[in-house]
Amino acid sequence: MAKGKTKRGSLKSFAVAVQYIENNKVSNIIMAIALVLFGWQTVKNNERIILVPPNMAEEMVIANNNANAATKKYWADWFVGLVGNINPNSRDLIVEDVKRILAPSLHFKFEENIDRHIEMLRLQEVQEIFIVKDSDYIAEADIVWVYGDKEELSRKDGRSDPMPHTYEVKVNVLNGSPVIDSYRVYPGAPQISKRITEINQSSLKANQAEMLATPTKQESNEDE
Repeated sequence: MAKGKTKRGSLKSFAVAVQYIENNKVSNIIMAIALVLFGWQTVKNNERIILVPPNMAEEMVIANNNANAATKKYWADWFVGLVGNINPNSRDLIVEDVKRILAPSLHFKFEENIDRHIEMLRLQEVQEIFIVKDSDYIAEADIVWVYGDKEELSRKDGRSDPMPHTYEVKVNVLNGSPVIDSYRVYPGAPQISKRITEINQSSLKANQAEMLATPTKQESNEDE
């Protein structure tokens, strides 16, 4: 059980938080269905689609299997809004929806991690909510970070103190539909500079390995 539990009108807080989970889940799923249909139309008609969903000031653009920053931010927020609020009663519905945009290579590990998390919540007799506070797309790393507060809810102890967490989500587009290629979550604020450095170092190592694997012109002549 997380430290810092406070009884702030336990039953009332619990009821309000559970309603937040239900509202958040339903609105996210409805929007997801609408945007997937738009994605299908993109593929069917081979057109450039521009959307401005409700409560969004930025245009979402999908064209030629590429998406702009607003599109990637939306899908990262959608993913975190569901996964961050998953609980025993919503597990099957959320997993089913998330797997539709999750890269197939991540399916097994994703369900394994979710089931481990769900079992922990059952043992502790708590539910969990994640309230998104901010998000941004980092072009240098081609990832979206989503920052917010995680709280645990218990009928006995009420709501825990907010615990800052960050999700990092990589979103691509395949055949007009969003695909989440990777994600991770950690406590605290976004580690943007660290992630950019890690990605740059990884790219440098990959380039060096490619250069070593490519025969030089002299070596090619000697082989002949």
